[in-house]
Amino acid sequence: MWGQGPISRAFVEESVSADLEAPFGNPCSQKMGTASVPSSSGFSEIVQRDEDTHYNEIEDVVGSHVEDAVTFWAQSVKRNKDIMKLGCSLSKVCPYANSVFGNLDPKKIYGGLFSEDKCWYRCKVLKIVSDEKCLVRYVDYGNIEILKRSDIGEIPLELQFSSIAKKYRLWGLQIPSGQEVTQFDQGTTFLGSLIFEKEIKMKIKATNQDGAIIAQAEYDSVNI
Repeated sequence: MWGQGPISRAFVEESVSADLEAPFGNPCSQKMGTASVPSSSGFSEIVQRDEDTHYNEIEDVVGSHVEDAVTFWAQSVKRNKDIMKLGCSLSKVCPYANSVFGNLDPKKIYGGLFSEDKCWYRCKVLKIVSDEKCLVRYVDYGNIEILKRSDIGEIPLELQFSSIAKKYRLWGLQIPSGQEVTQFDQGTTFLGSLIFEKEIKMKIKATNQDGAIIAQAEYDSVNI
């Protein structure tokens, strides 16, 4: 589903112990029907993990979305439990949240109802498409989607920490100007086959002006 939606929940669940020790208990046992919000301490550990990039260090990540032939989004494997905790919290809060009206803050994080699996994920508004629709990016996965305002809700401050997914760009590669659409799509598809839902090693080299992390990528001893 790369390039279209958040990484499959099944993949994340396979990577996390069944007896998840978290303030919300085992995600498999969670039931909707309460609007209770985890205390801020429940996410303090997650927030503390958002550290500055350390160049030339190796980071293990899982690809979650491909943007083009050299750019993709990925999540640190260390954040798998955080993703599960966050999903449990959003499933409790978002169904009872107020839908958004009026002007939307592009810096603020909202809850968005993903069209493919009807689950809630954190998102930011990139563009107002019309009075009823907005273009959003799911910040913990990297993909974008047009949502109705009724499918975008306010979430508490405790859930508005920085994104789990990071944007990466392959070191030493760039897309030629004037590249044909067919070649662009083929390159994007090929990169997706190499990194989507796969654990890859990233050697951090630099940070681009747009915030993308420039890195060398390796999967199963193959340099991508």
